[in-house]
Amino acid sequence: MPSATNAALYGYQIPSGASWVFPSSNTMVKLTINQNLQSYFGITNYLTFGDVTPVKNMNYLSNTCPIVSPVFSIFLGCNLIVSDFNQIGNLFCQFLISSSYGNLIKVESSIDTQLSIKEGIYSEIAISLWDQSNRPLIFQDPEMTCFLIIDSIE
Repeated sequence: MPSATNAALYGYQIPSGASWVFPSSNTMVKLTINQNLQSYFGITNYLTFGDVTPVKNMNYLSNTCPIVSPVFSIFLGCNLIVSDFNQIGNLFCQFLISSSYGNLIKVESSIDTQLSIKEGIYSEIAISLWDQSNRPLIFQDPEMTCFLIIDSIE
């Protein structure tokens, strides 16, 4: 941030209503990124930027791939399903999210999935949803439509 003298030379002005002033000497602005936000910028090892001798321009490169949307795949589980073909025994299906943030997630499949159902008597069908890292998903939209067809193959 330029000093008050340099700010006048560069033609910088303080916005109206601002509660700050230009410093008396050139000062490096420090930006501290919360650890929860680092993955959005692709940063894993920098918490504070600008903690060096002031220079005119500074650039930082991310050291990992930025993750803007941490959920890209949804797993559907069902308490009735029994499967010996994967690590998650009650996995019903998996689908990728192809809609933009905040829009309706619509999945249409023309392929019937035939899975075994555990023997027993059930009073409910519990469907669970989690992301690709096995974290439960929390939905803010109370409306969801899911069609489940149970058929007996003889």
